[in-house]
Amino acid sequence: MASGQLDLRRWNDSYLSKGGFSASRMLAYVRRTLRESASLGFSATRLVGDMQWARDGVPGVQELVDYEGRLDAILARPRTVVICAYDVRRHSASRIEPIIQAHRASLVAGRLVKRQHGEAATPLERILDAASVMFAEDGVSQTGVDTQIEAAGVAKATFYRHFPSKDALVVAWLKRPQTRWLDRVRAEAEARATTAGDVIPRFFEALADWLETTDFVGCPYLHTAFEISDPAHPASPAIHQFLSEVAAYLEDRVAAAGHADAARLGRELHALVAGSISLGVANRTSAHALAARDAALQLLH
Repeated sequence: MASGQLDLRRWNDSYLSKGGFSASRMLAYVRRTLRESASLGFSATRLVGDMQWARDGVPGVQELVDYEGRLDAILARPRTVVICAYDVRRHSASRIEPIIQAHRASLVAGRLVKRQHGEAATPLERILDAASVMFAEDGVSQTGVDTQIEAAGVAKATFYRHFPSKDALVVAWLKRPQTRWLDRVRAEAEARATTAGDVIPRFFEALADWLETTDFVGCPYLHTAFEISDPAHPASPAIHQFLSEVAAYLEDRVAAAGHADAARLGRELHALVAGSISLGVANRTSAHALAARDAALQLLH
């Protein structure tokens, strides 16, 4: 424990922080924990989650299956093993069964059980899963092909059969639906809004939530644009297309709310969005997104 090789954390500091369970909050916690572990210099990371806290009546326990289902997507890392440990004598079959089905494989009574419903992840999906984690967290320039291959668990020939170059993988990652944070934030904002004029402030609130639940990884498109200075790079069109889409959405929402000069206001709101994301990542806080919401309201008024 003194060397950091063993680290024990209480449920109240992890799964049940803030008095209950939240799938999004815990996914961000796991992502952060694995990133911290990688920086310690050990040759491998093994994370075991003791799930005996997951009992009926625990606030948020109904989000458990959603958490387990989304967990695999953030675990595509080299030399990393993560186990969610359930004592089947303490949990009902109705709770254990959907959890088993949420994962590609489970170990039950010493026997490997593969998922019965749905197809196993293809090599292509595993490569893209690894890219989604490592490009977003470590950056495109700092993540080599060999590291991607190891994280995805595929042969080198398999990797190059799908992606003839690292640049091709970067483009595929940027175009992947899971990378497009705008879709999630936009849907959340529109679901919360009560009027057309309410969408913009709700957008910044949903942006703050997205930053927190992704553990302040930030915008993949902005990060990649900073790393890639060559306008002729194959990823440049995907970056500019996405950023233009964000700008167009904001302008459209301003116009729908009845404001004049929607093009100018849309550009100003876009600057607030990009700035609040960058400052949020730098300071690991969603406060900038909420401050940007207040600034946006002043602009619109």
